[in-house]
Amino acid sequence: MSDRLTARALFAETLRLRSVLAERKAQRARMNAAAEKWSQYFCDQTRYTLLPEHLANAVPLIRRYGVAASSRVIREYKYLFTRMEEAQRGLGELISAAPPLKLDFKALPLAARCYVLAPFLDIRVGGKFPPLDLSKSDPVRGHLVYAFTGGPCDPAPWRAALPAISEWLGGNGSSHAWEITSTTVDSLTLTKRVPLPLEIPMSPSYLTAGALYVGHEVVTHRPHYVPFADMAHILMAGTTGMGKSNGLHVMMHSLLHNLNCFQAVHCVCGSGGVAFNRYKGLHPKLRNYSDPVEVSALTTQLVDLMRARERFLAAHNRDKVTNGYVALVIDEYARFNTADTDDKQSDEHKAYKVFMNNLLRLGKLGRKAGIRLILSVQNPIEPDVPAAMRGVLPSLMSFRLPVHASTMWGELEGLPANPRTLQRGRAVFRNGITGEVAEVQFPVIPGLKRGSS
Repeated sequence: MSDRLTARALFAETLRLRSVLAERKAQRARMNAAAEKWSQYFCDQTRYTLLPEHLANAVPLIRRYGVAASSRVIREYKYLFTRMEEAQRGLGELISAAPPLKLDFKALPLAARCYVLAPFLDIRVGGKFPPLDLSKSDPVRGHLVYAFTGGPCDPAPWRAALPAISEWLGGNGSSHAWEITSTTVDSLTLTKRVPLPLEIPMSPSYLTAGALYVGHEVVTHRPHYVPFADMAHILMAGTTGMGKSNGLHVMMHSLLHNLNCFQAVHCVCGSGGVAFNRYKGLHPKLRNYSDPVEVSALTTQLVDLMRARERFLAAHNRDKVTNGYVALVIDEYARFNTADTDDKQSDEHKAYKVFMNNLLRLGKLGRKAGIRLILSVQNPIEPDVPAAMRGVLPSLMSFRLPVHASTMWGELEGLPANPRTLQRGRAVFRNGITGEVAEVQFPVIPGLKRGSS
């Protein structure tokens, strides 16, 4: 009886062990199949010479699988670059028999392009294309480090190619989306700029002493300033609803911040005084006008002041006024370009003629006497802005102008942005003294009606 029980127990144990062994064999087979499947997947993902679009996953593969993936990704990536480089020959002997590999760059997905940027730009150092440093780069975050193995890094061709780089790597419509942030002897780092938000809240920190604030540069994100000492007269233009009025008020805030530099700031509104009502009574130096006869008289006073200052400069052997500036800010300037009556003997028509002649004199000669003009219109064309007047307003500030951009700028090619398609709140600004042209974005002042001109 005892032997029978023992035999049964041994038989049961044998069956159990056989079952365990079979399960382990099956588990090993599944593991081998999974490993083979993963190996095949990994092999397919790194065949960069056949499937260069898979470069988009190079850094993600290394970060996900670590050392297991790193060596193969790097090896295949280097082999791709070797195939793309011209066959090297020395002493009449073939060093690399493989013919050069030419990629269809246009067919590459956006995420794969940063890996072959140097071949795309055809930038070589010592016959070698600088590859992306896979261990130091983070393409998703816009941080690209290129390694120079054929010789020292020369950033000049990369800097010249920044517009092409921004277009090819994706620049959200900007030709300055990427910048060179650092270079060493054997590396160059490209960083993607974070685009400005659609709206920037106005902050007093943007205002500075001694200069007019004209928004933030879209490329550098830095505030753009025009020193009052070197400020040319400004013509602002833009269609309704594109942020021109908000931009004018931002510049008014800048003038108010610098009242210590000014003898007076004269605000002239062609829409019945509405534009500058908020500034009434803020300071004795700040004065509002809207009646055409009063505006004409104001320009006569400014011409008299200009002549008095010219005599002072001549008597004291000075070139220009360096303090006590006078600003004349005119919103809806076109309102004052035509007389309300055809009666040339009427006071209104005489005031109109005086205004036009005086303003032209101030535009031609007022800057040396410390007078600064800022004129705002919707359409920079005649009769809204006579050609003679445009000629004495060298600084241009253009918000979106779908129709009359060429009238204001002439040739549009070469500008940092197309004035016809600017987003609301942005403008192209040309400094009439330095000739510098920049795309700027104005912060939004709380309380201004959204979409106002």
